[in-house]
Amino acid sequence: MDPQHLAETLKHLSKQDELLREVLGSLQGELTKLKAEELMLMEKYSQLKNPLELIIRVLLPESKLLLFPLY
Repeated sequence: MDPQHLAETLKHLSKQDELLREVLGSLQGELTKLKAEELMLMEKYSQLKNPLELIIRVLLPESKLLLFPLY
């Protein structure tokens, strides 16, 4: 390989490496935010789930409970 092309290729690969590392950092930050949001939403869901289950059990006959699975 021609030394001039080798130097250009190395420079190009170095720049790509730098950009990919920036993207990785950005994606890791976004993933951290999304995980925190997921935990918050799951906590709110579980706070709502128990009273909702009680309301459904009181208002609906047991045979219809199968229509509303609460995960």
